[in-house]
Amino acid sequence: MFSTSPESVSAQHLRADPRATVHTEGSHVAIVEGVVEALALAPDGFVEGYEAKYGWRMDPADPGTPFFALRPRTVLAWDEAELAATMTRWTF
Repeated sequence: MFSTSPESVSAQHLRADPRATVHTEGSHVAIVEGVVEALALAPDGFVEGYEAKYGWRMDPADPGTPFFALRPRTVLAWDEAELAATMTRWTF
């Protein structure tokens, strides 16, 4: 789940083409490829988690703050220290 300004480049791109790829940083890698769907409401716990991470509380009732969910189609994951032993691919 994530949120972005409706005027952001990301939101504009997602309106034109909802396919997206996201990944984690660090030595424990996960790459998620899928399709983004707009959500009408913020999922339970999302606003609190966002505030804890970024130090800012969004207003979930603000219609100018869209919420999105990435529905995975493919996930690739591995641990950098043990690449050959940990490479995994899931397809949904």
